[in-house]
Amino acid sequence: MKVKRILPLVLSLCMVGGTFAGLAGCNGGGDDDGGTTPPPGHSHTYTLWHDNGDGTHSPKCSGSTDPECDAPVKTSEKESHEAFMTNGACSKCGYTSGGGEDTSTALPAGNKIFLVGDSTVCSFNDSSYYLPRYGYGTQITEYFNVTSSQVVNLAASGRSAYSLMTESASNYSSFTSGIKAGDYLFIGFGHNDEKSEVARYADPTLDADNETTMIDTYNAQRPVSFKYILKHYYIDVALNAGATPVLCTPISRLFKDDEKAKYDKDHTTEDKTVEVGGTNVTFNGGDYAKAIRDLGADLGITVVDLKTPLATEYKTLGYAEASKYHAATGAEWADETKTVKKATGIDGTHTNLYGAKNNAYTIASAIKASTNDLKNHVKTNITKPTYAEYGEAAANQNYQIIEKQPFNPETDASKTVGSLTATITDATTSTEYKWYGTVFGAGANKNNFNISQGSDENGVTFTITVDSGKGKIESGQDIMAAVFIQVPMETAFTMTATADVSGISGKQSGYGIMVRDDIYVGDYTSTVNSNYLNAGCYTTDSASYTLYWRIGTKLGYSENLALSNANGSHELSIKRLSQNTLLGYDDYSKKLLENEYNLDLRDNQYVYVCLWATRGMSVTYSNITFETDEWEQA
Repeated sequence: MKVKRILPLVLSLCMVGGTFAGLAGCNGGGDDDGGTTPPPGHSHTYTLWHDNGDGTHSPKCSGSTDPECDAPVKTSEKESHEAFMTNGACSKCGYTSGGGEDTSTALPAGNKIFLVGDSTVCSFNDSSYYLPRYGYGTQITEYFNVTSSQVVNLAASGRSAYSLMTESASNYSSFTSGIKAGDYLFIGFGHNDEKSEVARYADPTLDADNETTMIDTYNAQRPVSFKYILKHYYIDVALNAGATPVLCTPISRLFKDDEKAKYDKDHTTEDKTVEVGGTNVTFNGGDYAKAIRDLGADLGITVVDLKTPLATEYKTLGYAEASKYHAATGAEWADETKTVKKATGIDGTHTNLYGAKNNAYTIASAIKASTNDLKNHVKTNITKPTYAEYGEAAANQNYQIIEKQPFNPETDASKTVGSLTATITDATTSTEYKWYGTVFGAGANKNNFNISQGSDENGVTFTITVDSGKGKIESGQDIMAAVFIQVPMETAFTMTATADVSGISGKQSGYGIMVRDDIYVGDYTSTVNSNYLNAGCYTTDSASYTLYWRIGTKLGYSENLALSNANGSHELSIKRLSQNTLLGYDDYSKKLLENEYNLDLRDNQYVYVCLWATRGMSVTYSNITFETDEWEQA
């Protein structure tokens, strides 16, 4: 069968002009950044025409009309390709020599580059991160001849191609109303379209004109075809305005060295059945990057393949080196001298500044090697970013290491309060988690807080009673009593409970199911203001708020509820996924996206799921359930 040069507009840093360009990678000649930036006289390593061991060509040449397949057998040797260098760019792999003065053409002052997409594209404000998150959209000005005002980054964290229109309607409106003739549009979705959630899911198996609204038997009441959404809500809008759209495949996620096989399956999902509103719904799986490439080929739209070159680079570098491209929530001391910081809480999805520059460089290099008119506005003197140049710059120089050790059941259990013997069984895996009790906060005294364990026909119960005027919730600190379980950080779970409440009279009281960053056991001196999310109540002198959260010394809250209604019986739930957490209180609910909070700032190994109370009240928790789910990378 003839080997076709498919997808002529699909571009990546070292795969340009066709899927079988015969290149394993671009190789340098002893440059000090590991050979990833070839100097003049660079070479290419060939694998397409390698020797099978008997003097014959690779099976990839079977039926191919590529003239290289008629050439002598090659054995993966390096071969110089100076002949392919034109105006500083190699037509074989897209490498640009860079350096010197930029001789590119500036994008006309009246035109702009728009970007729509998800968190891998957007900007963040990660003041608490050691290696803050940066989407590649923030670095476009580094590699294209444009001013900062000519780049309009409308991407938003947690959004899919469809949910950008509903959850970030103002961003989408700015795109549709602002784009015009001569502009360009980068489209970077795929990560969140994979999620088995009606609000974000898109089906990669359906074609671009399929208007079905059905997910299995569930009516989503809007088109669910991934290609349809991209074509009709983004590509056609740009084309009708006279602008030029560019599709980008999602960037590769980062995997551990013993999980390298996952790179080949990244952004390829399996069918998944989940319960939606009491009905089992099947979300079709498929290959999202391929769907983007196929759509580009069908419509004649330029596609920049970000997944393939990044995955190849990550596999070659290995986890330790590849992780340098990624964001990190925290850091620890690398040695006893406490002079060098080591990143912890590596984010396998989101890049830091260095990684964002790398992805933006890949885009620019691919565009430069394409036939897209935007190639004229790629800076001619760009070079692949190096860790030596940008690694230090990616770190938050104001980050302070908080030396807080995780709760250790073997050494710390003796400090807990109450006689708790109960465990809770994960309904999914049958894993048992032990309950512990604690009282903490500056000035607390365990004699004013009582925790007791009981049981009813539905299982274990806990009653937490706090003396009047003791404990409190305020912006600067928390003082409370709680029962808790310790759960590994990357665990998706749902906990539910019924809370029977009495004694609330306002004045900084509260209760609920809380998932928090860290836990303090028997600590009555520390001022505790670590991050958490709470499904329950926080009160002031005159009002109560059904759902609230702490981010450092700032309290956020949702629905306002009369103080008198905070007593009585209430149904509570917390559903934590990899990228968002849903809080539930009776008929109220609130979703918080992961970019709005950080649960591994102090303890990056675990989260703590608590049933708690404070300040002059009594709460009995019953009907307690706990169930884990698959942790999905964002």
